[in-house]
Amino acid sequence: MPQHAESAAAPSVSEWAKVKIGRSGEVLVNKKQMSLADFAVECERLKKVGGAVVLFIDTPNGVVSPAQTKAVQKIVDAGVPMNGVRKENELD
Repeated sequence: MPQHAESAAAPSVSEWAKVKIGRSGEVLVNKKQMSLADFAVECERLKKVGGAVVLFIDTPNGVVSPAQTKAVQKIVDAGVPMNGVRKENELD
């Protein structure tokens, strides 16, 4: 079997934000609800301080809604690293 090349070490994370994106696209950061505009500002702040996101998207049928996609796009646009979790209790 071929050996995989070792990737560069991931940068250390200064702060983890626990983010839940609800079924209708509502955003909760560390259990506090915020607007999509405020979430975009928070993502920019996280990027500046070397933060990252632990992300749970509430999708009971496994399909991400357009409203949820808009919220995730704020993380991507800011260039914030993220780790996804499958269960909401993994945010605790």
